[in-house]
Amino acid sequence: MKVLWYGKWENVDGNHTYMKTLSAIQANRGHRVIVTYFGDEHTNLQERHPRITYVPLPYLYWTQPWTLSHPSAARRFREILCSYQPDLVHASLAVSNFDPFIPKICRQTGIPWIATFHVSFANHLDRYSLFSYFNHLLYRKTLMAAARVIIFSQRQRAYINSMLKIPLDLMEVVPNGVDCRVYTPGPSEFREGMDADFVVGYFGRLAPEKNVGKLCEAFLDLNEARSCLVIMGKGISERRLRRKYGCRPRIIFCGYRSKVHEKLDVLRGFDVFVLPSSIEGLSLSLLEAMSCAVPPVVTDVGGNAELARGAGVIVTPKAIRTGVREALRHLKGDSGLMKSLGEEARRRVSSRFSWELNSARLEEIYNKVVGGLFSPREMI
Repeated sequence: MKVLWYGKWENVDGNHTYMKTLSAIQANRGHRVIVTYFGDEHTNLQERHPRITYVPLPYLYWTQPWTLSHPSAARRFREILCSYQPDLVHASLAVSNFDPFIPKICRQTGIPWIATFHVSFANHLDRYSLFSYFNHLLYRKTLMAAARVIIFSQRQRAYINSMLKIPLDLMEVVPNGVDCRVYTPGPSEFREGMDADFVVGYFGRLAPEKNVGKLCEAFLDLNEARSCLVIMGKGISERRLRRKYGCRPRIIFCGYRSKVHEKLDVLRGFDVFVLPSSIEGLSLSLLEAMSCAVPPVVTDVGGNAELARGAGVIVTPKAIRTGVREALRHLKGDSGLMKSLGEEARRRVSSRFSWELNSARLEEIYNKVVGGLFSPREMI
């Protein structure tokens, strides 16, 4: 099968990792894969797969969460479809103001398409969840024009059905995944270089909705001399966080680790992984940490609780600092509990969230779409 992927090709978030990993698996399985993205011919060369063709789209402005496309992007996308004639387009949304043009161009070229909708949400109301909700509303018409919409959890499916009125049978739950053969428990050189008995870790984007500042405050509240907090990642909040907490001797900012072996070495050094987000989808960093048998502490937003219940500690997003502080205090005092939660976290991810399982499920959906069994509900 010939598949054209559309999405992010900058290695700063889960949207990029999702497209990069699944397109590589498909190429390794013998499919012809084309990846189109906003950037230029030299964007992220180190992440490219030798069997995949990469075709850039023009843009005016790029930031981590959003891209402003060039007016010629629609014409260029149509040219790409006509040139490569894929059997299917798989669009990994939300990327750009260009996203709503995809249904019309695919219909004009006669090529079926499916969407993966990266939905961050929460069940409580705050500024992040409200902004996220109104942003999602803009996608309703686009999603209704897809042959199928891929989402990551049953809780996401219920949210999209309730809030956006997308029919349940239009959506397919195919979770985010992790390579459980790579992300395994093991020794950590990074940890060996630290003078600490208890290491708390965060890995992900440094953005306001991730509440890394509240994590720092909760950690400092512990006032434990032989504990460390390690923050791995980058984002728009990095400068502010480093300025406020970078001078603290027990808080370590280690930057973004793009190479898997470097990231893995840091993850293996965590005793506990904390994801204190106000809104979330189904976090890749959470899956990767759990696959390394690191017990998580997460807020009850997005698909976090669905994944971590029984394998970690879930705290209310209305009292993040207090909840995280008490969870860390409890776990630090019970090494047996940390070990058992970590083992369950590893077992759960390896049995349900491997990339290979998810890729096989996607291929089933592809075959049904190309075979005409699935079709869009609305035309644009």
